[in-house]
Amino acid sequence: MRTVKVEAVVAGSSGNVPANSITLFPVTLAGFTAVTNPSPTSDGFDAESDEDLLKRYYQRIRTPATSGNKAHYKNWAMEVQGVGDVRIVPLWDGVNTVKVIIIDSDKKPASQAWRQSKQ
Repeated sequence: MRTVKVEAVVAGSSGNVPANSITLFPVTLAGFTAVTNPSPTSDGFDAESDEDLLKRYYQRIRTPATSGNKAHYKNWAMEVQGVGDVRIVPLWDGVNTVKVIIIDSDKKPASQAWRQSKQ
């Protein structure tokens, strides 16, 4: 058995599928007779809606980011595709530390795989 990475043909949450639901592959490859995904696929996000973009725009102009203030970190984090909302905790572990807590665009905790891909 071989393990390979897959990528959705169409971007978005439609690529998030349950385990064992990928059973076809588009080309014939010598030596391959079957394919499956033993675990679910995840981290597909739909494009930002116009309404969400407008909210993010107004949030940015109403909260000017200067010199690493909370608004600066929030605006920075909200620019990352897939981030739905952010909470900033200044001085969370002492001087010169900031904790950025995020949820995904579906308002759920960001997965470990997604977090690692953004580091």
